[in-house]
Amino acid sequence: MARVGDQERERAARQLRGHYLRGRLSEDELDDRLAVALTARSHRDVRRAFDDLPAGWRDGMEEVRAALEETRVALRRLGVMVAAGAIWLVVSLAIVLGLGLAAAIGDVSDQAVAAVVLVWLLVTYLAGRAVLRTFRRR
Repeated sequence: MARVGDQERERAARQLRGHYLRGRLSEDELDDRLAVALTARSHRDVRRAFDDLPAGWRDGMEEVRAALEETRVALRRLGVMVAAGAIWLVVSLAIVLGLGLAAAIGDVSDQAVAAVVLVWLLVTYLAGRAVLRTFRRR
C-alpha cells in the first residue's frame, strides 16, 4: 500500500475546494471529503475523497482546460468587437469625408444627406448586432 505525504493531501484538498467553488459540492460534502483527504494514509484513501467526481479533477487539469477555454472565448469576442468597431470607424470616416467633399464641390441635396445618414445608421446597427450576437453565445 503506497503511502501519501502532506503535499499530496494538500493538493487533494485544493482540488476539492476548487470543485466546491464551481458548485459541484455542497459545504457538507466538502467538509466530509476534506476530512477523508486530509487524514488519508494511502492513495486509495485519497481516491475515496474523489468518488463520484469527474475524472478531470483527479489529475488537476480540469481547471487549466476551463481557463484556456474561457480565454479562447474571450479573445474571440474581443476580436469580433475590434473588427466591428474598426469597420464602423472606417465607414463613419468615409461618410464624413464624402459629405465634406460633396459640400466643398457644390451643393448637397437633402436626399443625399438623408441617404448618407441612412447608410451610416445601417452600418452602426449591423456592427452593434454583430457584437451583441457574440456576447449571447456561450
